[in-house]
Amino acid sequence: MIFGFIGVGRMGGGLARNLIKAGKEVLV
Repeated sequence: MIFGFIGVGRMGGGLARNLIKAGKEVLV
């Protein structure tokens, strides 16, 4: 379960980064 949780965390982090990048592009 721990490894699965880490995998989900990585995926969530990637999605968050993509959203932040998209937000920055929109703001700029």
